[in-house]
Parts: sequence; C-alpha cells; structure tokens
Amino acid sequence: MPVCWLSDDVVALDGDSDAQRACEYTVAVAPAWRLARPYGCETEAQHGEQRKRKKHKALADADPPLNAALACAAARHALALPALRRALLLYSAHAQSNSGQSDVPTAFASPCGDASLPALVAACEQGMPVTLSVVSGDSICTQPLVGALHVNDSDTEGVAHLGDAVYRLPPRCRFALSSAARLPGLLPTRCFTLLLVDPPWEAASVARSGCYTPLSPREVQALPVRALCDPRGALVALWVTNRERTMRHVEQKLLPAWGLSHVATWTWLKVCANGETVVPLEGGSAARRPYEVLLLCTSGPCVWQKGGAPPKDLVLLCPPAQHSRKPRLMGLLRDVAPEGAACELFARELTAGVCCWGNEPLRFQAPDCFTSSNAV
Repeated sequence: MPVCWLSDDVVALDGDSDAQRACEYTVAVAPAWRLARPYGCETEAQHGEQRKRKKHKALADADPPLNAALACAAARHALALPALRRALLLYSAHAQSNSGQSDVPTAFASPCGDASLPALVAACEQGMPVTLSVVSGDSICTQPLVGALHVNDSDTEGVAHLGDAVYRLPPRCRFALSSAARLPGLLPTRCFTLLLVDPPWEAASVARSGCYTPLSPREVQALPVRALCDPRGALVALWVTNRERTMRHVEQKLLPAWGLSHVATWTWLKVCANGETVVPLEGGSAARRPYEVLLLCTSGPCVWQKGGAPPKDLVLLCPPAQHSRKPRLMGLLRDVAPEGAACELFARELTAGVCCWGNEPLRFQAPDCFTSSNAV
C-alpha cells in the first residue's frame, strides 16, 4: 500500500521562479453544531405522553439498526480502515526515524485569497460588463472576464489585471471563468488526456456555511466531461464526498454517463502536525470522516507513462486548508496519466501548463498568496 505524505504543499510557478505558494500552516476544526430545543408550557397530559415515550425509549435497543444508506457508508469505512491505519503507523515510524521531528506541517493554510470572484462571475452573466487584461510576454490581451479563454502562452510568468486587482499567472497556462451551465463550448474539446474534477457537491456543512454554491448530482453529471476527454484515452480524477447518496450516484449513474471505468481509489487522510487525524478515524459520525476520496477513472484505451498504471490504493497524508480546498496533486497525476494536455475543472488556482476552469480559478493567484523561495 503506497503512502505519500505531502510535507510542503509549496509549488513554484516554474523551475526558475523564486515565487512559491505561501503556506502558513494551521488546522481549524469547526465546532459541533447544536440544535436548541425551546421549552414552553405543557399540560399534564403532555407530561404523561412524555413519560410514556421515555419508557418506550428505555425499552428499545440502545443501538437501533442502521438504515440502508448508513449501513453502506459503514461498510465502505470498514473497508478503508486497514489501509488508513497502516498509513498512520508508517507515518509515525517515519517521524520517529527523523529524530521525532515531523515533516508534516502543523497545518496547511495560505491566505484566504479573493473570495469575491463567484459573485462577480454571476453578475457578469447577468449582463455586467467586466474585462480582464492578460499581460503575456510583450503582448496584452483584453477580453470579457466571463465566457472567454484567457491565455498566457509565454514560458515566463504573466500578469492579469481585473480593475485594481492583480493576479500572477504561471507559464503556459489557460483559464476560463463561468458558471457550470455555461461551460459547454467554452473549453477545447476531445483533447485532454488528464482531467482533475473537484465538483461542489451538496453537503449539510455547505448548506450551513454558504461557503460555495453546490451542484446537485444531476448537475454534476451534466458536465461535458466525455466531450473534453481525448478519444484516444484519458485519465479522469474525481473528488467525491463521503456522503453515501453521492457515492452511489457516482458509481451507478455518473461514471457510466461520462463513459468512465474506475481503476483506482486514492485517499487523502487529513492529519495534524503530530500525525494524528484532524477528527477521530474510528467511531464518531459518518458525516465527519478525516479523509476524502479521489476516484481515478479511465476513458478509452489509456496508454500509461513508463511508470505504469497508477497505484490502486494510494494514501496521501496532508493537513487541510480552507474549507473544501484540496492538496495540489496535478504533478502526481501527470506522472501517470497519458501524455497530452491537462485540464482542471472547478479550479481555485492555476497550474503551469494546465487549462483551468471554474468560477474562481484566480482565487489564490493574488500576490499575497505567494512568498519568495528564499524567505525563512
């Protein structure tokens, strides 16, 4: 069982650049949500009914049988536990062999970035005229912010200007901003051999926090993933939540609709500086697991790189950052994916040589999201 601990999620814009992703490591676990129950005046009859209910509850089993969805989720968790336990043991041994100094940061959090982009994209789609200027080499290209493919085709870092805001662009990158409904026709089709997809799945925590606008499973399924894949073969990496309803929809409907075959499952195990998980790995609520799943799937006859097919059960250990932000895995995926163009859907930051799409792909491209590689 391969294990990879991401010691520094710091990626330079290119090999010669002195700019690296800022990582001020902190871990934050949201407090439990509690529902307050109001108490009003009750009649004696109501008190009697309450006593009856309490009596029947005491006679009932302490552990009632799980419903079908929870039972399936518990079974998936039980299957994943052995590999996750071994990963934690391997990390513990690794930390001890380094004189007790953990190379997993105390946490992983860079600046919050520009969180205003989704609202601006929505306003543009309602008719607000907003343009984005891209400085690439000696050329300047100004296009509408939404509905256009912005390109830095230079081998050096570029800059984008949006009003008074400035964003840094890695070399050889392309990106587009829009809502999911306007994605079809925006990106080149039938050309990508690697797609990394991180959909904004529905979840109770998202509904409470409002941190992003979720898509229903059917809306995710409607994405033109099949049209984007190179017909000669492609690797599609799909992040999926632990919600059983979502997982079953992906397995039974979404993957067939996209023409994909599941070949491997990678698991991101969220750890703290001491190697412990951010929430207990065993016990607790099924809705609060310290890991997320990345499904690796193929479209067509994939021709893998010289290293061969991707490992089937890779476990990655890395502290979490902002809500729903994932580790930067494009480099690992490109090592195994067929040679060709790469694309990231629902991107929040840009990657050199990758075509990125979403409603906030520039979120973490502001200058304060980077630091010098020579900084202490």
